[in-house]
Amino acid sequence: DTHRSSSPPCQEYSTSCYKQKLIQVMTHALSFSRADYFFYMEADNDLCVSMQRITELALKYRRYFIGTGVGASGWIMSRRFVQDFLTYYPRHYLDGPDVVASLLLQVNMTWSVSR
Repeated sequence: DTHRSSSPPCQEYSTSCYKQKLIQVMTHALSFSRADYFFYMEADNDLCVSMQRITELALKYRRYFIGTGVGASGWIMSRRFVQDFLTYYPRHYLDGPDVVASLLLQVNMTWSVSR
């Protein structure tokens, strides 16, 4: 059932629910887009630069990952990062996506700088 697969996995405000929803969003983005880079920003944050600037950052530097915010919000992610993240995050015992992102950067020796 298409509706069931696209419906939210849970409706509570918790870290485990957040984890399920983030996995669902990233999986959906990969399945419906052939983009090389993705930008993730949570609705409770303000975008203080234009989307054009975000695009320029992604395409100029072509990094595995660029963190521009706190937590998962403000992530500029390569397709490879999203694929790696989706492989590791569901199995990781911690619910915090930023912890998993840090581990991926360390394992892949692919560092990014936030400003």
